Amino acid sequence: MQPPSLLSLTIDSALRHIAHITDLSSIPEQILLELFWKTLQAGKLTEKVLKLFIATGNEQILSFVRRLNIRPILTPVLPTRLSRLIHDAKLSMSSLTIPEVNAAKLPVLQ
Repeated sequence: MQPPSLLSLTIDSALRHIAHITDLSSIPEQILLELFWKTLQAGKLTEKVLKLFIATGNEQILSFVRRLNIRPILTPVLPTRLSRLIHDAKLSMSSLTIPEVNAAKLPVLQ
């Protein structure tokens, strides 16, 4: 039985630390593909890691992501203050008018 190759050990190490890697663009294509495949097999494909692989622009990875219908999670950004929402809306739509709201007629949330 032969010991693992240095390349195999390197890919395994990268897989263990995949969440801390910030750029994969300089990795050769064949190694990148193997790392992507092992990342999927290990269940380590988080949104951050997915974006990391997508950022490489590798056509095989992009095609594989499309075929598996893997998508990043889109988290809506909601304003924390109504006044900020109104301010932003007025800036983008100068003709926007906001009707008066009678607080006594609003439903009470339980």
